[in-house]
Amino acid sequence: MPKINQGTLVQLPIPLAPLAEQNRIVAKVEDLMAVCDLLEAQIDNTAINRRQLLEGTLHAMLLKVPRHASEVKRGNRPSPTEVGNDLPRSSI
Repeated sequence: MPKINQGTLVQLPIPLAPLAEQNRIVAKVEDLMAVCDLLEAQIDNTAINRRQLLEGTLHAMLLKVPRHASEVKRGNRPSPTEVGNDLPRSSI
């Protein structure tokens, strides 16, 4: 089996793209890397927003912060006389 030595490697032709094409490739790679950086930042922001939303939701649920003064008096259940008060009345 033949061996590959340094002399053999030096003699092998190595095809290269023209310099103008190499420059276009580099420019395209840089553009794509910039897009990757933007996407990475969006992922980070989404993770932060998700965490803040979860924390806020858990905080509100655990503390059961009332939204209206009427909820403080009776809890979250309406009185029997209030049920349906916000529905339109029929003309029957």
